[in-house]
Amino acid sequence: MNTYLESSPFWARYNKVAERADKPQRAKKARPRYEKPECVRAFENEYNAHKYDSKPNFPEYARVKTTFRDDTANGLAQLIKMHGVWNNYFVGRVNTTGVYDPKTGKFRYTGARKGMADLSVLIDGKPVQVEIKTGNDKPRTDQLQTAAEYEKAGGRYVFVHNFAEWLQVYGQIRHIIGENI
Repeated sequence: MNTYLESSPFWARYNKVAERADKPQRAKKARPRYEKPECVRAFENEYNAHKYDSKPNFPEYARVKTTFRDDTANGLAQLIKMHGVWNNYFVGRVNTTGVYDPKTGKFRYTGARKGMADLSVLIDGKPVQVEIKTGNDKPRTDQLQTAAEYEKAGGRYVFVHNFAEWLQVYGQIRHIIGENI
């Protein structure tokens, strides 16, 4: 074999990949199949039924059906955001992750406070911070501290695990707002 090739970075990477391929792989545990809850299915059907209302001449065969899931944090955040668009309330995604700096190889601090919620929601003037927890995800101490401070200041900070919980929180907030009008 050519000594130039053997000393090249490509050849070193190839050897590492080949070594890993020889090792036995651990079998991944099969996750249980996701079954869409009725509330998600109902929202999805309503959303798709009215999605093309402003385009009546759009052919039925060319219409794309939008699907939603609430078993992942991103899926639930997207679902809550679309529910907000549909029901005329503000939803903003909060990014608290640092910015990656390739020079140092680390994430740079962005100035975002630890414990901030995933979504910032404003329903008829009532501020709500929504922290999404799915699977085995548990609230961190800084999130619990931020929640206590936010509620002390007059806002509402909620932990949501699925879309049904969000609909319950949304209904409670709408009920409170209705009583104060």
